[in-house]
Amino acid sequence: MRFNCLGNMKRFAEIAVMMGENIGSLSLREAAERSADAVETLMKDIRVPHQLRDLKIPTEAIPSMAERALTVQRLLVNNPRAIALKDIIEIYEQAY
Repeated sequence: MRFNCLGNMKRFAEIAVMMGENIGSLSLREAAERSADAVETLMKDIRVPHQLRDLKIPTEAIPSMAERALTVQRLLVNNPRAIALKDIIEIYEQAY
């Protein structure tokens, strides 16, 4: 979500509001980023694993996972931002 929120900040700000976030004094970018914070809080509250290490995925798997992710075109064509292999690797690294 953090990567994609820059692709449609207005929509992600709306998600933040729907998640109960107060975005009144925030910039559009900050409000959009708040949506990811809200979802992360929800995941923690309901105890959904939100880090790759929680799923016992080794860091060595990240490059091959990223390469496979690029093959899932049905998801990528609807993504708010263009994404490259290096972006996916970075997302996975941040999720570790």
